[in-house]
Amino acid sequence: MKHHILTTIATLTLLTACGGGGGDDNAPADKPQSDNGKVPTGKYFLPETDWDKGYEAFREFSWQRNGQTFATSEVNKGHTIDSAKLPAGFSEFPAQLTITRSNGQQVAENVTVRSYNGFHAGVFTTSGIRTQLPNDDNNEFNQIFIRPTTQLPSAGKATYAGRAFDQNPVNDASFTYTINFGTRRGSGEIAASQGVGKIILKEAEIKRETGDGLTVYALDGDAHVEGDRLPGGDHEYTFTLAGPNAEEIIGNVEYTDRKNQGGLLLMHGTRGEISQ
Repeated sequence: MKHHILTTIATLTLLTACGGGGGDDNAPADKPQSDNGKVPTGKYFLPETDWDKGYEAFREFSWQRNGQTFATSEVNKGHTIDSAKLPAGFSEFPAQLTITRSNGQQVAENVTVRSYNGFHAGVFTTSGIRTQLPNDDNNEFNQIFIRPTTQLPSAGKATYAGRAFDQNPVNDASFTYTINFGTRRGSGEIAASQGVGKIILKEAEIKRETGDGLTVYALDGDAHVEGDRLPGGDHEYTFTLAGPNAEEIIGNVEYTDRKNQGGLLLMHGTRGEISQ
């Protein structure tokens, strides 16, 4: 399990995914784009064969909601997510996490999941895990799933609107991110929240990455948190484009909150219309 959830996105393998369609100029932060009444659905698999040290003590993590399994992580193998079993858009809900240790011993815990489930990508974070995980992952136990964009729009500008969140609701905020597909550059900002100041997402370039037969388009840039008093300069953010026409973006950004504590916000956004 890695702290920066998109560092291995180029190795993502999609099992199946359905849905699609364009956005509008005022895409809401808490709902995915509509597609003739369809709901987000699909199974995704993210391989991860090099888990951090300490996870050799575990075999599997499995999440259930209303008695149905919506995600399974097998140590040193990968992550399977069934998005049909997650609420559409942004949601917070109680769930059960079943942890299987390497010796076969199982522990069932009641946890809280906060998620954003779109048509082409999604992300969720889990809090309230009592079992001690390596590397302080109890505070950043995050999962993504994505149907990557394989062909970028060739021209025009579009603004993505979405939500940034983590395990703590006081850090929830809306964000906008504008991409110029002609110059292949993007920038934006995350609104100030109760817990974190406004975050400026500085200009970044879209880069094409290929791995294991999969092509993705990603932006990696610097982020500045207004009021950040800690030394060390800017933080970092990353986005990956999702959907056949780049209808969605998914990513994360480092931050320092108003109490000078560091963290990682997760982000999902939906594209408005492309203007020429």
